[in-house]
Amino acid sequence: MVISNGIFTPYISVLSTIYGGKKNDPRLSEDEIAMISMTILMVLFSIQRFGTDKFGYTFVPAILVWYNFIGIIDRSYLLQHDYIVLKAFIPLYILWLQ
Repeated sequence: MVISNGIFTPYISVLSTIYGGKKNDPRLSEDEIAMISMTILMVLFSIQRFGTDKFGYTFVPAILVWYNFIGIIDRSYLLQHDYIVLKAFIPLYILWLQ
């Protein structure tokens, strides 16, 4: 069960991600989506044997860019719309309301 969990969980995650891309390209068939998912997983599992630390260092720049992008968007939305939401981080604000 442990081995099957280690195979099926990543496959379902990658498959759902690729299947979500069908909105951008509706011409993709389900067979093509399955083949793309299997190809991605074969590449990832073949790289994994070199060590998870090297595998992780590959994705660090992409993750940093992603987190910075999310942070910039969040700050711009807070400034544009309503920054009062930040009062939720102050527990004493509940007492100040009463």
